[in-house]
Amino acid sequence: MKIDFVFVRTGDIYTQVRFDDIIYVKTEGDCCVLVTTVGSQRYINSIRVIQRYLPPARFVRTHRSYIINVERLVAFDREWLEIQGTYKLEKLPLGYRYRNDLRRRVPMLIQKSGSFSRVKRKAVYQLEDEEFEIEMKTE
Repeated sequence: MKIDFVFVRTGDIYTQVRFDDIIYVKTEGDCCVLVTTVGSQRYINSIRVIQRYLPPARFVRTHRSYIINVERLVAFDREWLEIQGTYKLEKLPLGYRYRNDLRRRVPMLIQKSGSFSRVKRKAVYQLEDEEFEIEMKTE
């Protein structure tokens, strides 16, 4: 049985929150705010406690004050990330300490930087432990 929700307590009422609906979690003072597609709710709990109840495959800590839903991540650079909110993109900080963990957790296609003029004219391809050299022709 796959559980894709968590119950959160507000006063005496326990409300079901689906993991798909959670956009991010942020701290505000001594409280945490759970931002969802339905709205946001404030809880008196630490971000570490809330992180324990979220599945690590879908949620990642990106700052000392933020946990995001990876499925809502749109773009990121060295200092900021953008996630899809309910109606618009939201820009959140990306902490130095959490940057490498985010890179490991999301699939990435890495492009080598640099201009094409500096690329060598020979390319070496490796296929099943054999190397092939291919001459690139320019016209």
